[in-house]
Amino acid sequence: MDSLLQIKIENLTCQVSCSLFNYWRMLDSISSLSATFEGGKIYGIVGNLGAGGWGLSYILAGKELVEDAYQNSIQVNGHKASADLLRSISCYIGEGVSEYPYKPRRSYPNKLTRKVLGIKTVAEQLEQGIAQSKNDYSLLEIAKMFELSGIYENNEKQGRIHRPLEFQSGEVWRASMAIGFAYGKRLFTVPWMQTKHWSEYIIGEYNKKYIEILRNHNAIVIVPVSNESNLGNLADEIIFL
Repeated sequence: MDSLLQIKIENLTCQVSCSLFNYWRMLDSISSLSATFEGGKIYGIVGNLGAGGWGLSYILAGKELVEDAYQNSIQVNGHKASADLLRSISCYIGEGVSEYPYKPRRSYPNKLTRKVLGIKTVAEQLEQGIAQSKNDYSLLEIAKMFELSGIYENNEKQGRIHRPLEFQSGEVWRASMAIGFAYGKRLFTVPWMQTKHWSEYIIGEYNKKYIEILRNHNAIVIVPVSNESNLGNLADEIIFL
């Protein structure tokens, strides 16, 4: 799949149980959606809660096993999609890529539990992604690119980058983008923005530059919001549900 990524959706209709960090979950309905997404573009998906924006992000991240919907309605560079195929090219912003299914923080309260469960720190996930994808960028270069905290505290391993993704607080969004970038992911999907404040927090002026890094490296970025105004000037194209 060396060519510029293209995802084509034709008449996609399904219900999706979406979640983020396993903290909350909702049922989202996609109805007769047709669209084409191309590498190097940011797409704003505008619609009310439950209208399918979050479901689209969740499905394209390969997180929902709706195989009939994939095979009948979604193509990736001309090939029928599957959850495995989509998961191999995608990053769900907020949760990253290397843990599947996602493990909530309450399941690894201390370092010993994390070691037993194989929970990796952000730095370890970046290193693993670089090794697997043969990324041209180093750990230090990616950490600087996405302004991750604690990279210079490597000897002590006390900085934020040396903690699991879910311990990143407000930095979790760009840390997960950095992980996806390290793995060479070409499709990045964002959870649905529930309120104007929430969308400003995730895709506000501070984080836009990191999303634009992904676009400038020919990734597709899917950003579902409730209102077009929440996107500002971020999106190259807007799809209304």
